[in-house]
Formats: sequence, C-alpha cells, structure tokens
Amino acid sequence: MTSHRSAIKCLTVQQSFLSLTSPQSTLNFFNDHLSRLISRSIGVSPSTSTHYLYDGWNRIAEYTFASNEYTLAKTYLWGLDMTATPQGAGGVGGLPGHLHLKLANNQGLYQTGV
Repeated sequence: MTSHRSAIKCLTVQQSFLSLTSPQSTLNFFNDHLSRLISRSIGVSPSTSTHYLYDGWNRIAEYTFASNEYTLAKTYLWGLDMTATPQGAGGVGGLPGHLHLKLANNQGLYQTGV
C-alpha cells in the first residue's frame, strides 16, 4: 500500500501482526489471541518497544523495552465499571486514572481520566 506523499510505503497485516513501514521508521503492532494489543514497537535506531499487561480486558501496566531492559512506564487504576462489577461491561467506565512513572527522578504523576 502506498499513501499520499509516500508516508506509508508498506502495510503488512497477518492474523495477530500489523506492520507499517515508511522511509523514516517501521511500526509493528502485535495482538494476542483475544485481539488485545500486547506489544508495539518503533523501528528506529535504536529500536524501542512497549509491552502491555492485562487483567481480563483491563490494561493494568505498560513496560518499555530499550537497551535490553524492561522498565515499568505506566500503571492503570481500575474500579467498578458501568455494571457496578469489575468487568461486567468490559471495564467501560471503570478507569478513574493512570500513573505515569517518570524514570529520571523515580517520581510518579497520577492523572485522572485516560
């Protein structure tokens, strides 16, 4: 697939894998057997990737992988969803906030909303 202005040169889609390639970089997305995003990588030099962990359908953490090391980058706080249960509506309405971890000074920043 070639898009206008040559932004995307190649699009590859397989069962659980999507790859977008441009002259500057490559984006790869991997899904598990439930179609949840489990990994995203950006193929610039050096390559970096983000890996996602779930509790059922609710994403609970994001890890970055760079320089052969995993680092916790973000955590998600879940409560009751629209059905007043933890995952009766797939978590819809049950995400009051998430925590971005600033790695330089090991301080966290709590943000409400997504």
